[in-house]
Amino acid sequence: MSRPVLEQEFPHQLLPEGPWLVALSGGGDSVALLHLMVRLGYSVEAAHLDHALRPESEADRIFCQQLCARLEVPFHWKRVEVAAPGASSEAAGREARYRFLAELELPVVTAHTLDDQAETVLMRCIEGCGLAGLGGIDPQRQDGVYRPLLGFRRSQLRDYLEALGEAWLEDPSNQSEQPRARVRHQLLPTLEEWNPRVCRALAGLSEEARRTNHFLEGLARQELDRHPNRQRLSVRRLQALHPALQRQVLRLACPQRLGRVHLEALVELLDKESGKRVLLPGQRQVRRQQGELILEDQQSSPPLPAPAPLDLTPGRHEFSAFKLRLMVEEAAPAAPTASTVVLDADRLTGTLMIRSRRPGDKMRLPARPGTQSLKKIFQERTIPQHERDFIPVLAHRGAPVWLVGHCVDVRYLADQSTRRAYRLQAETLTQE
Repeated sequence: MSRPVLEQEFPHQLLPEGPWLVALSGGGDSVALLHLMVRLGYSVEAAHLDHALRPESEADRIFCQQLCARLEVPFHWKRVEVAAPGASSEAAGREARYRFLAELELPVVTAHTLDDQAETVLMRCIEGCGLAGLGGIDPQRQDGVYRPLLGFRRSQLRDYLEALGEAWLEDPSNQSEQPRARVRHQLLPTLEEWNPRVCRALAGLSEEARRTNHFLEGLARQELDRHPNRQRLSVRRLQALHPALQRQVLRLACPQRLGRVHLEALVELLDKESGKRVLLPGQRQVRRQQGELILEDQQSSPPLPAPAPLDLTPGRHEFSAFKLRLMVEEAAPAAPTASTVVLDADRLTGTLMIRSRRPGDKMRLPARPGTQSLKKIFQERTIPQHERDFIPVLAHRGAPVWLVGHCVDVRYLADQSTRRAYRLQAETLTQE
């Protein structure tokens, strides 16, 4: 008698020499995989994780244990408790399952089928994805998990088990209202009315997407290697790339798994002003600074310094929140420098304030028509966005007089008509 088709067409070239660990749930797919590998002469062991989500879970474990005993296959199992049934519990269960498999330190085979591939591609299309998402389930994960049944339909595996006279368990989640179950039982059957081979068509699409993505990834790695520091990427180089390659480079540069929203935000950041940033998962961020995108940890923003009054009298005045010391003394008019200004005291009646910038702040600068907003001044001087709130502003009746360390409003400078002038010299206040 000839061997069953599944045994004849099993992709031996995908699997290097064992032993192998079969992820065994008791469902038809994993039971068929176990029988296939045993009958084909592979050295195998089996692992079963009890998620403790259903009263029947112990019976599932016993079924798997008895099956392995009959096939003389070493059996490993573990019980863990995850969240209540739902989408989050599915993800938690999947993570727990792969952690358990990794603990056993054997190369793993799972029973994902061509149907699983088609369902995954459809779900990602519905949710929104790029080329990498269209790639669906990879036949071989980077952590050494293999999926040798991706070329076979689920129905083929059931037919194989029936021909062997073997039983399997039905997963109740297949009849649930979870998204995958709805795609499996509602959407795919409708699509198969249009094209009976739609599952193979979707699997072919995923294979083509993986090939194209792999090619682009290779080009992106070469491009990324041209940046001396992968944490500081040249905006000019990125802008010169084809949009598809541009996105691949940005995706590779960020260790987090980026969704479309984050990726498009990074692309838009290339054309934003210096100081803008994009927050990423995992407490990371990308900040635009001059001609670079800087990848870094998110910094928790310190509170804004509280405004503090300045009495314009000679002496030393300290503002620890701004790390600023001002030396005030009477003086003759003189040209301002970055750290020193001489102001007309008679034009500064009332209390002065040292504060942070505020919306609408404007100053009149030398040799400039009209007034300039502080925002424009910061932009022209390429002061990073995250520094701007902490640059002290000397204000008079709400209006900026001196952007300390940068520029002064000419309307308050002492001149030859000034009767009483004070020199203000700024120093950085260091911690003792």
